[in-house]
Amino acid sequence: MSQRGGGPDPPPREVVARAKEGSAEARARLIDHYYQPVRTFLRRQTGDPERSDDLAHDTFVYALAHLDELDRDTSFRAWLYRIACSMAAQEWRRPERGRTALLTDAAEVLAAAPSSTDELVRNALAELSPAQREALEGHGMYGESISGRAPLVGVLRPIRCRGIPGGLRGAWARELHYHNPVSRRYKDIEGERMDYTHLGRTGLQVSRLCLGTMNFGPQTSEADSFKIMERAHEHGINFFDTANVYGWKQGEGVTEQIVGRWFAQGGGRREKTVIATKLYGTMSDWPNGQGVNALTLKRECEASLRRLQTDYIDIYQMHHIPRGTPWEEIWQGMETLVREGKILYAASSNFAGWQIAQANETARQRHFMGLVSEQSLYNLNARMVELEVIPACEAYGLGLIPWSPLGAGMLGGALRKASEGRRSSEQVTKQIEANRPKLEAYEGLCRDLGEQPADVALAWLLRNPVVTAPITGPRTLEQLDNSLHALDIKLSDETLDRLEEIFPGPGKGHGQPAPEAYAW
Repeated sequence: MSQRGGGPDPPPREVVARAKEGSAEARARLIDHYYQPVRTFLRRQTGDPERSDDLAHDTFVYALAHLDELDRDTSFRAWLYRIACSMAAQEWRRPERGRTALLTDAAEVLAAAPSSTDELVRNALAELSPAQREALEGHGMYGESISGRAPLVGVLRPIRCRGIPGGLRGAWARELHYHNPVSRRYKDIEGERMDYTHLGRTGLQVSRLCLGTMNFGPQTSEADSFKIMERAHEHGINFFDTANVYGWKQGEGVTEQIVGRWFAQGGGRREKTVIATKLYGTMSDWPNGQGVNALTLKRECEASLRRLQTDYIDIYQMHHIPRGTPWEEIWQGMETLVREGKILYAASSNFAGWQIAQANETARQRHFMGLVSEQSLYNLNARMVELEVIPACEAYGLGLIPWSPLGAGMLGGALRKASEGRRSSEQVTKQIEANRPKLEAYEGLCRDLGEQPADVALAWLLRNPVVTAPITGPRTLEQLDNSLHALDIKLSDETLDRLEEIFPGPGKGHGQPAPEAYAW
């Protein structure tokens, strides 16, 4: 068992001894054993998921290259954390990060690496000078925790993560509990790379892009849908999203059936896929033919299982807030489905922030996991979720899954496509005209960057650590292939500031959450 807050139990000393002797197998065991907690610890200290991955890598490279320096009286874990703490302290001193070197004196205390990271940070804070404490409190970095009046979690969080868009740009920042770190990168058959991350606070690993299937059936033939799903797996995309109503033929679940027939071909298709589906929409005109209650949970889940030709659903999402059903009934139904092995996780879509809080507080009372993700409308031109929904997801550890990340195509180079004579839907045409000045500035910025507008829009979402995976809804293989480039785009602070000017956040803009967005 792991010690509380202290990471995994140490491996046997003989593993360390064999690693010292050069055993590749022993060294691999040490990495497997400690990589996750060390990366999580570094993320708490730096507040930067990408840099924490790099620092964790550097920590292990240094540790394994200098194993001969590890003496018999020092545990490998304590020594590893000493190196990690040194890496974190150096990161805080980097001038290009625009942060003050506040933790220099704390580095030696951090290096002691006691069993609890809370204790570790508390000891570090005890070593800070009064001036350093004042600087931390003045920058909104958990002054109450420093004074011992609140739980000491994420006390060393960043103050203003300028490179991170959305609701994470304020003095409130984010608590640096373990939330959505990028975990691994795998190469596909063409050498391209796919990033994976945890779905919110869960241990489930999903790709940073989610394949949306809403077009399967109405706009994309079954044969082409099969090709798109095959190509998604080739690219390493393991996260698919669908819904019982997709296909838009009442009660038929056309899209789920297409996905199910693809699964039925075997070859590990189902086993390699994390499938998310939804209930709520109208499947019948008869009473209880829509919504979420104990009956529809049982009936619609079993119907989706039949259409998908699988015996379990990874993520079962409520497509909309079921206002007429008490949470006790909803959770009773979800708990039953989990107990029966029909679903693994419960999730939401189109919930307000307070509804996420209400749902998960009720689940907590029942000792149930509750919601693990929220699927919301979120893109550069639709940022209302930054007020309440993103802070709620942050607080409760939900992964955010943005739908319509390109604004129904408006952010995908709509002006250029229109000038080339391509037709858009009436809805998109109206949106283009209503937002023409913004789009002209946006597409001009993308031209200056040498990037496609759709890739910049996805990259902007992927910068937000609460975002698990934007849903891409390709109608063609080309659209799917092109979307992967967004994973490799790193937006500079200057570009992010320009995007903020073009598409300001709600309220006062600049990604402020409530109440700062409209008050103080």
